[in-house]
Amino acid sequence: AVDRILLIAPGEVHEVRDRGAIYQKLECFRAALTDFQRYLEVEHGAEDADAIRERIIELQRSAARLN
Repeated sequence: AVDRILLIAPGEVHEVRDRGAIYQKLECFRAALTDFQRYLEVEHGAEDADAIRERIIELQRSAARLN
């Protein structure tokens, strides 16, 4: 459903963040990492930026373990 929302409204950066969270729960670490990084690039000064950065670090570690 989030992918469809992004097709209709690609500028909805919070949907990108939410999709990243879904990918993370599905253990699609690289996809989640990409979405979270995009979110921070676009949403300057996001209130949840620190939490998203922590998730990015966690995902980088998880992705590294898979290689």
